Amino acid sequence: AQLEHLPVIQKKRKEILNRYFSNLKILESERNIFSPILPSYSSNNAHNFYLICNSIEERNGLLKYLKSEGILAVFHYVGLHSSPFYKNKHFSRFHHN
Repeated sequence: AQLEHLPVIQKKRKEILNRYFSNLKILESERNIFSPILPSYSSNNAHNFYLICNSIEERNGLLKYLKSEGILAVFHYVGLHSSPFYKNKHFSRFHHN
């Protein structure tokens, strides 16, 4: 049934994703918290939106705040750039020592 309504579902998802981008952009300049980067050559199915925080404490504080505001947000996974395997082998803009 969802495939039959895919254009409507995707339109709504993209509207929500664009609202997140617009309203949370201030976090990048004020708090150095990053949102997804979508290169011009790619597309996005708007399935997931994420923020990259500077520390576990900052992430946990953000999740706690969002929960207090009735917004469901979850911790999803540890990024490859933070894993013990990758950490000392490569550098990315999100690499923290």
